[in-house]
Amino acid sequence: MFDRHIMRSERHPSPALASEPDQLGRLRTLLALARQPSGPGRSRLLSEISDLFLGRWAQLGAAEKSVVGEILARLVGAGTPATRKAIARRVAALPDAPRLLVRILAEDAPDIADPILRQGGLLPDDDLVELIGRQGGAHHLALAGQRFLPARVAQALIALDRPEIDQRLLHNDQARIGSAGFTVLVDRAQSDDGLRMALLTRHDLPLSLMNRLFLAARSGERRFILEQNRAELEDAPPAALPSIAETRRRRLRDAYLIDLLRQEAEAGFVVALSEVAGLPRADTARIVADPGFEPLIILGRASGMDRASVSNIALLLGGADRLGLAEVHRRLGLFDEVSPRVAGRLLTDWGGRPCAEALPIAPPANDESPGEDTLARSA
Repeated sequence: MFDRHIMRSERHPSPALASEPDQLGRLRTLLALARQPSGPGRSRLLSEISDLFLGRWAQLGAAEKSVVGEILARLVGAGTPATRKAIARRVAALPDAPRLLVRILAEDAPDIADPILRQGGLLPDDDLVELIGRQGGAHHLALAGQRFLPARVAQALIALDRPEIDQRLLHNDQARIGSAGFTVLVDRAQSDDGLRMALLTRHDLPLSLMNRLFLAARSGERRFILEQNRAELEDAPPAALPSIAETRRRRLRDAYLIDLLRQEAEAGFVVALSEVAGLPRADTARIVADPGFEPLIILGRASGMDRASVSNIALLLGGADRLGLAEVHRRLGLFDEVSPRVAGRLLTDWGGRPCAEALPIAPPANDESPGEDTLARSA
């Protein structure tokens, strides 16, 4: 029966020549054939219909598209892998592809599903999230490369906690990852150099989250983060100078911190410094232990310390033994390069409390601000 119908189709290879009512009636006959559970010509019928109609999809009316979509959805399982792959490529290019057919192809073998999963806009978010729960790694990787991937779907992929998925998402410039997704990835990047580098290349990574990578970053990455802060704050009006009374108070505070280190009371120093910066002690201890001293210099600048105080603290923390005296002084050049406002923005994004003249002009939004224990968790 299928073969007889195909022979009739071959004698009339161009449905465009038929009137619309005749064509719709012919499609309904094909649908009746497709609904039969089996038949020797199902695979050939699938190829015949896809060749006849997918190539001229834009010319079909809504009713015709509906019937063709149902026919193909019913027959596609009978096709060979090569036929299904060819259909998937053609369906992926249709702006209004039949949803049921798309769903079937999206859950086919990975090499068949690939063009469907990579092309955005074919399935709603709910379908894609459900697919993530049902399918395996190859489908996930293909989906992570989808054009204009919605943030909700990206977050479902991030929840899988698979490094290769995270990397594929971050290298997909058209994926919408969103603040919630970026927050999870920033936490993971505290101990993953490759992930941190991929995050820093994203043009849509919020600055407040980028700043939370600073403590884990390498020297060159830290310079890059500082450059991004300078670019955002370069037009900010100059900060007001502290009063004479405030300057004296800070000098007494800094002298107290230096005396603690001279007495080799490093634990007490960490406690006092954490109170100065408004950071948890675990985060402050991490900053103090950093071998490059950049976080300490940022903290000092944001807290209103002068250069001499920061230099003394670095030397008393063993900077000369760690790096050599000349290198310590070279690195202290960062103190002069970074404005109080840039340093204050970083300290704010770490969860700390900068001094008045270092307060950022535009504090980060609540949904992007780190919690008080964020850095402690990543230490």
